[in-house]
Amino acid sequence: MLAALLSALAMSVTMWMIARHEADASLPRVFLIAFVVAIITGISSLFLGIFALALGFGLAAWAVRQFCYLRWPHACVVATVFIVVQIGASLLLRR
Repeated sequence: MLAALLSALAMSVTMWMIARHEADASLPRVFLIAFVVAIITGISSLFLGIFALALGFGLAAWAVRQFCYLRWPHACVVATVFIVVQIGASLLLRR
C-alpha cells in the first residue's frame, strides 16, 4: 500500500513536470491507476517472473494515456518512473 502511494505521488509529480498543461493529474485518479497496476504486476509476477515488469510498464503507459490524457511519449516517461519507483520501493520495504 505504501509503495502504491509513493508510486502515485511520483506519477503525479512526473506528469506535472512534463505535461502540466495537458495532463489530468488528479491524485485520486493517479492513485487508482498506480494501485491497480501494482496489484496486476504483483499477481502476474507469480506466473511471469521478471517479465511482469514489462507488463506493468505497458499497462501503466496505456492507463496513463487513456485516463490522464497524455500523449504516448509522455505516458512512457511516466510509466518508466512508475516502474523505477516500484522497484525501489520493493527493495527498500522488503524484510
